[in-house]
Formats: sequence, structure tokens, C-alpha cells
Amino acid sequence: MRLEVDLALLAHGVRTVRPALRDAADGWNVIVMRAAGDALELSATGRSMSITRDITATVTEEGSVTVPARILGDLLARGSSPLATLGSDGLNLEVGLGDLEAKLRLIDDTPPPPIRVVSAESTPASLSALEVERAGAVAVASSGDLQRPVLAGVHLGPTMAEATDTYRVARTILTTWDLDLVVPADLVRLVAAERSDVTVSFDGRVIAFRTHDASWTTPVIATAFPAIPHFAIPTNETLTCDRHGIITAVESAAVLPGALIELRSTGGDLVVSSENLEVGRIESKVPQVGATAVEALFTARYLLDALKLATTEQITFQFAERHVVIRCGSFTQLIMRRVTTQ
Repeated sequence: MRLEVDLALLAHGVRTVRPALRDAADGWNVIVMRAAGDALELSATGRSMSITRDITATVTEEGSVTVPARILGDLLARGSSPLATLGSDGLNLEVGLGDLEAKLRLIDDTPPPPIRVVSAESTPASLSALEVERAGAVAVASSGDLQRPVLAGVHLGPTMAEATDTYRVARTILTTWDLDLVVPADLVRLVAAERSDVTVSFDGRVIAFRTHDASWTTPVIATAFPAIPHFAIPTNETLTCDRHGIITAVESAAVLPGALIELRSTGGDLVVSSENLEVGRIESKVPQVGATAVEALFTARYLLDALKLATTEQITFQFAERHVVIRCGSFTQLIMRRVTTQ
């Protein structure tokens, strides 16, 4: 294998396939490089995910090699030349990065096979770039507890994408999607970062997302998601305020360590505050329209995550006894209120 390739594209390609190796089998933190035609394909496979990336390259000799992922990534980060040259002598990968030259010992053994969709049994689907980005955003509400795998995923249903960790729920609308399944949140975030339309294949067990130059393949977590009832819509405790104003106020209040965020409506203003008995109190006022007698406590991180999904200039809060529903553009979210006092 011999080729010349843009260094920035190569480094980016290596960075974007390496997340597949987060749960790689022992000794298999590797990247497979295949040169053919006018492209270099990079691929990585862990226990639960395969990622590939195609990069335009000037190939003078086709072939494939397997190299250690971490060492390759660290080496490319040190390159200063706009172009990288790669060549294999059968034992080593020779890497030329301008003034920096290196040899990486090739991995002789056959790497784990990539995770694949059985094409003959697959169902096609698609998502627009905007819908993929929305699905990636709701993943913020997924659980990080891998002992509850369904909650560590994003439910992609026929009309919406949703995620929950049981303390909060985030939802957004999908209009071009017909399947009903749960996909790992980490993978959804990776696909969303591409900001590109995707085509999808699903064979009943494995799902593959593809853009024009990359693919992500993984077994689905489940084809059923816990039933979440429609959000309550109280009519007497609803208020609306400016997105930038409320985010700035909550960020300021969140400065105090360990403090909860209190939202308190006084009619003309929404008072956003936090208090730490050992440090002090922070309070801001945001103009609001609506409810005049609302007080609620929230965990700072949950509230900020929800507010930063807003896609409109105005955010609407609908308060219920145990939770608040936040509506902002294409996103609807529910956050449990904290019932403790400081």
C-alpha cells in the first residue's frame, strides 16, 4: 500500500473512527486502512460499534494494513506538513509528515470483523441533517447507566425522537422516519456531529447509518421503549421568557457549588437564584409574561441542558406539581422538580 493524502483529512478521519474502540477487545485497539482507487478507507470495530470513513487520496499502490489506533492518532497530531505519505513494506507502515518520519509495526493477526447489516433482510430509512441534529440533541437526557441499556439509548419512533433517564425527558419531532427502535445515545451523538443527511439500513438486529463518506453500525438496544405518557399541560401556571436572558441567569446562579436553582415568578419578572449558606446567594431577574405565583427548585445541570436545546428566541415553561414542561421550538422537555429545600 502506498499513497499520499491530506494530513488534516487523515487526522480527522482517525479521530472520528476511534470512538468505536471505546469497548474494543483486549489487544484490538486498532484501525484498518484500505487503499483502493482514489480513496483511503479507515475502519475501527469494538464490541458494540463499527465506524468507517472514506478519504480522498492519491493511491499509487493498493492494499490494506492494520495499525495501533492510539499511536497513529498521536503521531498524526504532531505532523506539520499539509500532506502525509503512507507506505507499507509488509512489516511496517512508513509515515511521512514532512520533517517527521516514522515506522509503525503492522498488526499481523486478523482484526475483529466489522459489524454489518444483512442487506437482503434490511429495511431502508432516512433522516435529514436537521432531524439527525435534533436526535443528537435529545440524547442529553439519556442515562449514562449501562446497567439500564434502554435508558442509555435514544428512541427513534415514527413521529419523534426521545430519551429519558427517569428524571427528565427530551423529545423532538421526526417527519421522515418510519422505524421504531432504540439506538445507543453515543452513536446518535456521533452521527449528529456530521450535520449531514443520512440513509439507514436495519435488518431487525443491526442498524447502519451512512453519509456520503462515513458509516456507523451497531446492534440496536431494543425495538421497544418504555411508554411515556403525553406531557401534562397545566393552564394556570405557564410563563414565557427570553431564551438568552434565562440561560444567562441560570449560568450565573450555577456558579455556586452544589446549589439548586430556584425559579420564582413575581408577575413582571422571573427571579432566578441559588444559595449556598457557606458562600452566599446569586439572584437575577428575567422579564416574563404569564404565571404570577410559581416557585420551583431544579438541579442546575438538568435545567441548563434543557434550556440550551432551545431553537427559538422564546422559551415557555409549564409548571405542574412534580415537574415542569419546557417548550422551545421543535423540542419539548420534562424535568422533575426538586422537592427539597435548602
